[in-house]
Amino acid sequence: MTLDSDVQTRMGVHADTVMLHEKGGVARLDFILGDIPMEDGEIRGVLSSRVFMAVDDLKILRDEIDGLIHAHVPGGSEGD
Repeated sequence: MTLDSDVQTRMGVHADTVMLHEKGGVARLDFILGDIPMEDGEIRGVLSSRVFMAVDDLKILRDEIDGLIHAHVPGGSEGD
């Protein structure tokens, strides 16, 4: 696969958390950056990116992430 992207896209986005929703076999991943302090001390989040993936493709991504964690993160073995 050849991948083209503009400079802004290549910079990427930052997220503190991700929320996952699924409907009809399609997963929606909302990447959130918590960066707006509220008067009550809470932090308000901003949607930094939204990604839609087929659930089967999300499972492949999960397996790839698990493999990286187990290979490169100390203590990343089963049962952690």
